[in-house]
Amino acid sequence: MEAFRLPSGLVDGLSRVPCPSIIPEPWRAATVLTAGALSLYAFYKFLFTSPGYNPPPPGSMYLAFQSRKRFNEVCNLIADPYVFDIHEEPFVKVMEDNWKVIRDELKAYLSDNDGALKPFGHTHRMSSKSCWRVLSIRLWGISDPMGEENFPKTMAILRKAFPGKEWQRLTGAIFSQLEPQSSIAPHYGDTNANYRCHLGLIVPGGLPDAGMEIGDESQAWKEGKVFAFNDAHHHRAWNNTDHRRFVLIFDVMRREHLKYRNHVCRFVMASFLLQRIANLCSIVKATKWMEYYSHSVLYYCLYFPVNFGIGSSFIHWFMRS
Repeated sequence: MEAFRLPSGLVDGLSRVPCPSIIPEPWRAATVLTAGALSLYAFYKFLFTSPGYNPPPPGSMYLAFQSRKRFNEVCNLIADPYVFDIHEEPFVKVMEDNWKVIRDELKAYLSDNDGALKPFGHTHRMSSKSCWRVLSIRLWGISDPMGEENFPKTMAILRKAFPGKEWQRLTGAIFSQLEPQSSIAPHYGDTNANYRCHLGLIVPGGLPDAGMEIGDESQAWKEGKVFAFNDAHHHRAWNNTDHRRFVLIFDVMRREHLKYRNHVCRFVMASFLLQRIANLCSIVKATKWMEYYSHSVLYYCLYFPVNFGIGSSFIHWFMRS
């Protein structure tokens, strides 16, 4: 059988394509064809396939961004229950003993700022565009210098609740406002690595008028009380009363995942920043691979803000703008 040969005209044309001199003349046509085929494959992969990773075994740390499976498909409800029992954690008593100080400081801030916080950015989750409003004083390990200025008493209480090295466990602190007759649609959170804690500050009603549903469990807010749930599970919130609801949301790293603290903070914060940038310039999410590489760049850029606090003012300013 005669060996397959490229047409002589094609070989002649490919041989004229600029090629490193180290490649022998007879191999240049084959080299150019191979490089072209690999380029076409990379282009196809970039446009039409999705990056991602297979989630870890049940009970391990889970990160939602780019995971090929939802958390409910891989979780172990013994290791990752819907609602956590954290009453033995020392920070719970400190927060509950000082909740009125936090509430009053929030009221003072609201009276100087038109009585409301700013709308949360992910409006697709809300029953109306501005029904969920937030104010971050610490976000995925990055403290806002303005938090110390606007909420010195709250920050002092948080530092008392998380003294010394325990401060590293506190990855987030956010005031959350939910407008009357509104709701936040069911959604999955970013990770199971922390306790998502809610401290009730101004609660206009209990179940069934106002509350949360995590998995198949319902949970009511109570003024001065803390409850903690697993944010990675499917959950929703609602306020069907005629008054605003305010809570302090604070995230606490679970001890079994504490060694991954900086990685988790940078990974999740990168997804927050990516969404914020996409609201301004959608090209960063033009394809799944573009989204993946954009997230990777942000992840590495967050090394200094998360690890050393450098650039924290800019991060919070950008998230608020």
